Amino acid sequence: MRTPPGLVVRPVGREAQEASSPGRVVPGQGIAVAAEQATNRATEVPARVPAAAAPATTTTTIMDGELVLHARPWCNGMVDGRLPISDVHPNLRLPPGTHRVRCQGPQGMAEERMVTVAAGERSEVSFDFRQTTVVELRLSRGDQVAFGDAPPSAAPQRQTTGVAREVRLFRHGQEIDHGYVDILPGCVLVDAPRLECRK
Repeated sequence: MRTPPGLVVRPVGREAQEASSPGRVVPGQGIAVAAEQATNRATEVPARVPAAAAPATTTTTIMDGELVLHARPWCNGMVDGRLPISDVHPNLRLPPGTHRVRCQGPQGMAEERMVTVAAGERSEVSFDFRQTTVVELRLSRGDQVAFGDAPPSAAPQRQTTGVAREVRLFRHGQEIDHGYVDILPGCVLVDAPRLECRK
């Protein structure tokens, strides 16, 4: 029986139950129903599974401390045998802990200190290589010398060793020469042929 145009025929009874059952093929409609079910399965969107939260990480930053060197008259040193420090560059950033500081001053004199540096704090270490010696004078007759701003004299002078001192030479009250002289332990200051402190 031909169906007039515009008229939709719906199955009833057993045919209706078979049409509504998944996977069942109704005669005349099997291809269309199977194609529709396949299309529905292909277009299904899978449910989103929330990603597992990454474990929280904690980063601890340890602040360095600062080491400051004080040296008289001067020294060149090493920290822990590998980091240079001196009176010219006296500041050094170091991790917290105990550090070994070795410094060498004039005439090869060397000393060692153990210094504890705290995080975020300033620590200081001091070296004093100053020693004094009596400088004997061996001058030409009538000559006198003045160390720094001191008045001229021909008498022995006590001076600090390991430093270069300014020395002015006077003859009959008039300054005739000046220069810087390294003061060594037990040295004798002479004015001829030049100003120097000899061992």
